[in-house]
Amino acid sequence: MERIFEGMRDVFSAVFFVAIGLQIDVRALIEAWWMVLGLAVFTLAVRVGAVSTALTLIGTPQKVALRAALVATPIGEFSFIIAQLGIAAAVVPPVYYPLAVGLSLVTSLTAPMLTRKAEPIADLILRRQPRWLATVLTSYHDWLEKVRDRRAGSMLWKLTRKRVIQIVVELLFVAGLLVFAEPMEQTLSAWLGADWLFPGGPRVLFWAGLVALALMPLFAVWRNVGALAMILAEFSTQTQPPAQQERMRALISNGIRLVATVALVVWVASFAPAGAARWTLLGSLLVVMVALLLLRRRLVYWHSELEVGLQDVLGDGTGPRMSGNSAPWAGSKHEEWALGVSDCVIPDLAECSGRTLAQLGLRSRFGCTVVGVERQGCMITLPGPGEALFPRDKVLLLGTPEQTAAAKHVLGTVAAHDSSDFDAVGLDTVTVPVGSRAAGCNLAELAPAARHGVQLAGIRRGVRRILNPGAEERLQAGDELLAIGTPVKLREFKTWVREEASTPAS
Repeated sequence: MERIFEGMRDVFSAVFFVAIGLQIDVRALIEAWWMVLGLAVFTLAVRVGAVSTALTLIGTPQKVALRAALVATPIGEFSFIIAQLGIAAAVVPPVYYPLAVGLSLVTSLTAPMLTRKAEPIADLILRRQPRWLATVLTSYHDWLEKVRDRRAGSMLWKLTRKRVIQIVVELLFVAGLLVFAEPMEQTLSAWLGADWLFPGGPRVLFWAGLVALALMPLFAVWRNVGALAMILAEFSTQTQPPAQQERMRALISNGIRLVATVALVVWVASFAPAGAARWTLLGSLLVVMVALLLLRRRLVYWHSELEVGLQDVLGDGTGPRMSGNSAPWAGSKHEEWALGVSDCVIPDLAECSGRTLAQLGLRSRFGCTVVGVERQGCMITLPGPGEALFPRDKVLLLGTPEQTAAAKHVLGTVAAHDSSDFDAVGLDTVTVPVGSRAAGCNLAELAPAARHGVQLAGIRRGVRRILNPGAEERLQAGDELLAIGTPVKLREFKTWVREEASTPAS
């Protein structure tokens, strides 16, 4: 399917850019040439600076960051659509459209040069940068590397990482609820009426429901903070004498809980709405706190379910995972067996295309086993004998180097299509050498179409070209023939023409 739609993709690209070109007022583009050049220079400088700065801050070497930034300079064609929508909505003036097109054109034409010259440009920038900046960045990268090493080897970070991530996600969820709460409450009151059910009913019900909804993540934050307090207290008192450890653990744990409680109240209050809505929110919160004491066990169970769900969604990325480009057996080593895993990509015109593994018989013929097939990014593990292979499949072969090499040769063999399909027909030239059996014969005697499966489209004799020669045209030594046919027939015809005449051609 991907190959079938390649043509449609190319047609769409051509139609898209032709349509864009027809909508450009060239006069407006010429009039605004100075703005286009100015914006192009500004864009190149800003994009290179932004990308290189961001990559440098996360620890990428300066030279690598600058080279990556120089590759990411062109403005894409999506800017055309944005400019067109802005003009249609009367948000920006019409001159913005040719500006967007001109900016994209200039940056796209500049991008190949910047890509080719990325390394010398990066070297030039690094030579010209101030010495103090290079010192600061080197110190920063050294510090960042130490932080990474310390974090990777820290047992404390490994124990607290999941809970810290959960606390951040839960606090952001509560903050989002409170930020959009007042507009939602006003919409609900306007829809139901300010005194629905009882005076101020929609307001009271809305804030009570909001507090109930926010209760679960807040309770989860509190439980995670308690767990973190216990872990931190345990680690901080490991060097204390045994007689003082229990007292110090309780002091540190309770102190962390107290500080976290105050910080949590300040956090919620900072996002709470002002005016009467705040008092309604605080009253609802008081009622819910009473319910919290009564339903504490049930909330602990709900939080456990939420915690498991968050762990499934977030994941820590430490476990082994199988992707479409790798397999779990690819990294295994069994030197004593002299086996290895090698991959082979099936070409488009392979002879094995459409044939099953049982029909190919790779194991019986060569002794190697197909342990996986990657097809369009999906891995088929341990395929059965009925699994067929198709062009562009990546086949994983298990066997000795000699066995996999033999199987690769079979899988990579391209079929010699001896057919008259249009995509198999090509043009090739062949020179008639001195002493060739074709020299001195006319085309009627040679009959290239009937005897060799090719047709002669032209003959070049010196500076003269003969197109579509007739049957009476006689070939001479040194003629260059333009032949049409399939690759197999063209090769056979070239071999026949280059052979010396032992008997008169007939």
